[in-house]
Amino acid sequence: MKCRWVLLFIVLAVFIFNESICSAELATGASYYEKALQEIKAGNYKEALAQVQNALAQSPGELEFQYVLGVIYFNLGRLDESEGIFLVLAAQDEAGFRKVWFDLAHIAKKRGRGLEAIDFLEKARPVDPERADLEIGVTYLELKDYQKAVDTLGKVQSDRPEIRFQARVYEASALSKQKKWNEAIKVLESLLKTPLTAKENDQVESLISALRAGERNDKRWHISGLVGFMYDTNLLMNPVSSAGLQMPSNQADTAQVSSITGRYDLIRSDPWVFGAGYNHYNLTYFNHPTESVVAASPVFYGYWNNPPYWAGIQYVYSHFWAGGASKADVHSLYPTFQFDAGPSWRTQVMGWAAWRDFYDTTPDDQLYGAGIIQYYMMRNGLANLRAGVLWGVDYTAPADAGSFYNTQFTAGFQWPVWKDKWFLDVTGFYNLRDFRYDPLFYSDISRTDHEKDLYVSLRGVVSDNMQVMFMFLRAWNDSNITLIEHGGPYEPFTYGRSIFSCMLTFEY
Repeated sequence: MKCRWVLLFIVLAVFIFNESICSAELATGASYYEKALQEIKAGNYKEALAQVQNALAQSPGELEFQYVLGVIYFNLGRLDESEGIFLVLAAQDEAGFRKVWFDLAHIAKKRGRGLEAIDFLEKARPVDPERADLEIGVTYLELKDYQKAVDTLGKVQSDRPEIRFQARVYEASALSKQKKWNEAIKVLESLLKTPLTAKENDQVESLISALRAGERNDKRWHISGLVGFMYDTNLLMNPVSSAGLQMPSNQADTAQVSSITGRYDLIRSDPWVFGAGYNHYNLTYFNHPTESVVAASPVFYGYWNNPPYWAGIQYVYSHFWAGGASKADVHSLYPTFQFDAGPSWRTQVMGWAAWRDFYDTTPDDQLYGAGIIQYYMMRNGLANLRAGVLWGVDYTAPADAGSFYNTQFTAGFQWPVWKDKWFLDVTGFYNLRDFRYDPLFYSDISRTDHEKDLYVSLRGVVSDNMQVMFMFLRAWNDSNITLIEHGGPYEPFTYGRSIFSCMLTFEY
């Protein structure tokens, strides 16, 4: 009898010991698993992979560990391995792992199989119907089936703030794709009546402004303009004008500025648009009326818009009056090409050609140029860093009237400084102007100018159709020309100039 009790004790001890070992192994696996989750949260998927593999080495039968392994493989781009794990989990324990249908839908979308993704999301509906409808609606939006996207997203009436917010934003996006601007705006305005974070509230207000701008752009006709005042500290100084030969006068004056532009899209056949317009410009100095300028400019334009590409060309004929008399006729062409490489990078290539015929003794000339500017976009396109270079040449007629080459380097940035409604823009220019021949000087004198410009603007939204803009321009021109006149040496093309302006702009 005593032996039986001893034997039973030994068996129980061995059993408890083995259970303790298993529990210890499981505890060790759980520890690795928790570390894997921490690495996933930090976005360190390679480190997470090592941790979950250690967890599975301790507890190979733990299905949740296998699920996390599938999630990690997905984020590492190992889609086949991820898909295999999720399919096995669905086969082994469909009731407990219906969530894998969401993951399989994400894999299908990664492979560009939107309809297959929708089938998986339908299977995931019992797990989370609201999330399933949200993701199905987003998938229809990506497939450009906008009506089905609207119908599906409209069904999402969730108490969860994150689901409700995304559903309404995507629903407004789908409506805007159908050009239903007012309905899209109403959806977002209803969202503003719900509890939102300050960031979400600003985002919705920005989207509403963008929709109203899209509604305006969708119209065939457009009217825009500006009105304001400008103060110029040195208005007679112009490095490419013979007037610069006078002694630097630092004559300042205030001017009234106004411009009105109307245009109409004559032909619209997506992605092509062709149209015509007219611009009238007026610059009136209070104390120097002879420097005032009026311009009348008919415009013809055409462009091709097929994101991420945009290409267009514009022809402008302008007649200028200066000091109340006809000054010049100018014919101009402006080709432009733009390419967006993802949400962050934008490349803009531009060119120009202009033929100027003057009514006075100013030599006629031809201007040609090209340039490229690279943008790095931030904050959903509201901010950017940019840099570029532009080349130009001015040929006069007759050829001995003087011509020059122009190389300009530019860099700048734009940044929202208040509620994504006020923007600061700072741009710097360095301009190297090389005169091939200048008839104002002896043929053995080679003239070179170095011009540096700083442009700063602050603009803000007054209403959906209006903005106010404050601008400052400071220019420094440094030339190698020195003349001995007016009682001593002076440098006619070396001077500074500042321009301050305040403008109210509008668009309808």
